[in-house]
Amino acid sequence: MISRLQKRLIADGRAFKNIAVEAGFKQPRLSDYIHGRRVIPMQHLISLCEVLHCNPDDLIGEDEFDAVSVRIG
Repeated sequence: MISRLQKRLIADGRAFKNIAVEAGFKQPRLSDYIHGRRVIPMQHLISLCEVLHCNPDDLIGEDEFDAVSVRIG
């Protein structure tokens, strides 16, 4: 299942590395957040929201239904 953070990053269209640097940390840390290997600290969450022009609810958790993973039949 794809995380809300990953969906938002993909929709943004910029390289993940560039977004991470603009938010004040390195791309491997962003990858850890995307894949749930680390919890996003509040300061990084705030920075990501500022860079991506969104609110925390847009980045935290996973959507219950993902159109990509839904199969009929």
